[in-house]
Amino acid sequence: MVIIFKNPKVNEHERTSLADDVASGTTLSVQDTSGFAVNDLILIGQLGNEKTEVRKIATVASKTSFTISAAISFSHSQNAPIYKYYYDKIDIQYRTSSAGSWTAIAGMPIDLLIDETHTSYNHISGASTYQYQARYYNSVTNVYSDWSSVLPASGFARDTLQFMTDQVYLLFNDIEEDSATRNQIRNFFNEAQELVSSRWDKWFFLYREDSTIDSEDSVAIYALPTDLQRLEAILYEYTDDSDNTYKYRLARKPEVEFDSLVADQSLDENNELRIYTLRAGDSTNPQGYFETYPTTIDGGGTFYVRYYMKMSELTNPSDTTPVPIPRILVDYAIGNLYDLKHKEEKSAYYLGRVEKGVEDVKQLSNRTTGQKEFIKIRGRRKRMMDFYGSASIQDRDTLHENYF
Repeated sequence: MVIIFKNPKVNEHERTSLADDVASGTTLSVQDTSGFAVNDLILIGQLGNEKTEVRKIATVASKTSFTISAAISFSHSQNAPIYKYYYDKIDIQYRTSSAGSWTAIAGMPIDLLIDETHTSYNHISGASTYQYQARYYNSVTNVYSDWSSVLPASGFARDTLQFMTDQVYLLFNDIEEDSATRNQIRNFFNEAQELVSSRWDKWFFLYREDSTIDSEDSVAIYALPTDLQRLEAILYEYTDDSDNTYKYRLARKPEVEFDSLVADQSLDENNELRIYTLRAGDSTNPQGYFETYPTTIDGGGTFYVRYYMKMSELTNPSDTTPVPIPRILVDYAIGNLYDLKHKEEKSAYYLGRVEKGVEDVKQLSNRTTGQKEFIKIRGRRKRMMDFYGSASIQDRDTLHENYF
């Protein structure tokens, strides 16, 4: 099982360059030694190039020269970059499943493959179900970095933050990841999710109907799901003393009407629960609450909340987007990167692909949910419109919510 981890970036580290060509030895003439110190690791050359090498600074001789602990192995030309390099090795662990304990791999840490942009390791006993994590190591200071995010041996799926970010760098032709940080690209992805969410409030891929809440004795107010964006319906299910099970939709009432019914006390706890209203959120649950009437006297029932959820922000590499065409997020990020570089034509091309992608998802939504037509007004159109209003097509759920 070959696993691959990206080498640490160097482009944002302290940097200088060779003042002269150098073919051998331990003395390097450089443009400026500011920012470098004894025992610092340095990278001579560009990460990923064949003749790039790592050395340790032995002495800082002057503002334009330092010596290294071991002679260079390759010739380097004038102006070749030299970076402070914080880590020269990598430590990898594995676990056999997401519930397992982490196990050290014998022989770790190993040298980073600095002539590549990534370091690969062949875990001979590994399996496709394994998971891995890694951290970098400085062999001079004995300092480790934080552990990386978990890497599944099977790789990341196309809807994960990790995969989509890699796609952006690949399609933007930026293998070195110089155009933007991963955090910046992640922010573009989250903006794209907000854009998709704003285009329609009934995306099929955001619909949830399996959220359940158990009713409690003499309790009327219950918290709505924390990821709720648009409430569709609340159903109630209970079993009577004869073991007959009933499940039905509660009628939603405006707060004023609901409060009036409660004040009239026209129903008591022995009546079947039938109506609810929505209450404002608070610091405990910003999404709000629903209040039922009458209050159940013995609990034992279950509320089924049907709703359209908010898309969660993408944060960790394994986080997934619910958008069924992940390329929309990738195109949005690339379009914005080109916009930052003032390449309007390329930016417009990719942002145009975003709009096309959103329309494709709408078409997919129509095929997934189907046409929910309940009433179609035909003939004598004007008089019927005068009576019913301009909406000639209504779905069953809307009619049930408003009129039954």
